[in-house]
Amino acid sequence: MGEAYSYEELEENGQRAERCECCGVQTNRKNLPLSCELHLLGHLGSGYPLYFQFLKFSFSILFMMFISSAVFNLASNILGDNCLTTE
Repeated sequence: MGEAYSYEELEENGQRAERCECCGVQTNRKNLPLSCELHLLGHLGSGYPLYFQFLKFSFSILFMMFISSAVFNLASNILGDNCLTTE
């Protein structure tokens, strides 16, 4: 697993770059690992790195909101006495 081959790299190494007949996209590419850096997805188009960066930031903000609300709710439930009856 690693970076995808570019057409120029294949031509320099003497390998034949196979292309799709209908759209001209290169068909023999290496797979990228799931933990690759986002800029390595740039050959797919500019939207892919931006989309995955957006997902990463969204999950981090959601996690921070969940942690902050969980701490508040735990503290208010432990220290609160709203449900106790004093008769």
